[in-house]
Amino acid sequence: ATVGPDDSLVIVGDGGTLVLVDLEDFTVREDRALVEKYTDSYGWFDLEGVAMSNPEKSTFMYIGLENKPAILEYEWRSSHRIFRRFDLPGLGGDGVRSLAWVPTEASSHMGYFYVGSRAVGGILIYELPLLEDVGVEVEATLRDTWIPMREGTKDVSGLAYSDGYLFVNYNDGVS
Repeated sequence: ATVGPDDSLVIVGDGGTLVLVDLEDFTVREDRALVEKYTDSYGWFDLEGVAMSNPEKSTFMYIGLENKPAILEYEWRSSHRIFRRFDLPGLGGDGVRSLAWVPTEASSHMGYFYVGSRAVGGILIYELPLLEDVGVEVEATLRDTWIPMREGTKDVSGLAYSDGYLFVNYNDGVS
């Protein structure tokens, strides 16, 4: 989940749907466009993470796929269309487990995407060419890999960024 536009919370589902929850009146709006428009092109959608670079100004969401190592750039407000797919080298076949956008001046594209992985038990840090016209299928640049917990294989099942802090949630397989 991520903070979304207009004081909302955006949640992704294993079945390919996006849910926007209004945080003022708790109304729920479901977006099924990925399943309805793109199943023939992309196959099954197992969404595991969502991030926005600027929830109040941008109409793009960045959606992590668990069944493919990729992030989709999705315009949610009017066209409900996938604009680009960013392939993620180094992630392996397991795909994205969690996703967070971290703004930084160190990036020439406003920030990095932190991707949680169950395969490596860590967080892979990618730069996506958000500000470049590079086509519809692009390979992201892997900037770094961070393994916060060295003991055993850990499943980084949740990531969130707020006020300079990265929050990491692990699935220990017990609960």
